[in-house]
Amino acid sequence: MTTDEKLPIQQLSEARPGNIVPGSAFDRLLTDREFLEKARKAIHRRRGLIHGKLRDGHSRRVCALGSMLGQFVGCSAPTELAAELQAVNDSVPKATPEKRRMKVLAWIDDKLRKSA
Repeated sequence: MTTDEKLPIQQLSEARPGNIVPGSAFDRLLTDREFLEKARKAIHRRRGLIHGKLRDGHSRRVCALGSMLGQFVGCSAPTELAAELQAVNDSVPKATPEKRRMKVLAWIDDKLRKSA
């Protein structure tokens, strides 16, 4: 897949188990920068991030992509960037949720700095 391809929100369920709000194949594709800015804003509001799934049962704990779901209304994520975000989120399975959040935010900041 190229960065021009989009990942409708319903397809995130294949990458992450959990309940996903369906999207449309006709949704507007976010640019890489828009996606990263939305991710940073959503993750910054969280105290920590879980790994391996979108949501943690009945609690409000989520992974990096899970924190962004409400922001995907009417738009789709760049496929490769969403996969990278998942990989960074899950790259430290034994880290505390707070440390995982810090690692993901540092990665996002680095990507934004390089794209400027």
